[in-house]
Amino acid sequence: MIVTVNATGIVVLPPTVIFREETLNEDLMQGAVEGILFGHSKKGFIDEFYQLWFERFIASVPPARPLLLFMDGHVSHVNISILRKVRANDIHIIIFPAHLTHIFQPLDLSNFFPLKVLFWTRMRQVNAEEQI
Repeated sequence: MIVTVNATGIVVLPPTVIFREETLNEDLMQGAVEGILFGHSKKGFIDEFYQLWFERFIASVPPARPLLLFMDGHVSHVNISILRKVRANDIHIIIFPAHLTHIFQPLDLSNFFPLKVLFWTRMRQVNAEEQI
């Protein structure tokens, strides 16, 4: 899941949810908040969706510039197309060092870790119910 907030904690755009599946399970999207972008990838990574997320980000943020964007250093985040858009939109990127995201992004521990635990607990319950 990609959640985008600003420094005051206000959500900038609806989340992007990427399922680790071969195909997108329509049942998992029922009852979702409007505007959530759903996708799937074999490994559950953002690779194929980062370009789309970045375009949504640019369209959603206020016009005041420059902007400062903090993100992890995943290889899909830095390519020539993204760098051109960054420059054209006066966005400055700070990339966190590898394997230190949990230190530099307090939301990972305070908000997202408990969310991940609850999500995977519920997914195991659903899978167990389906097997009965």
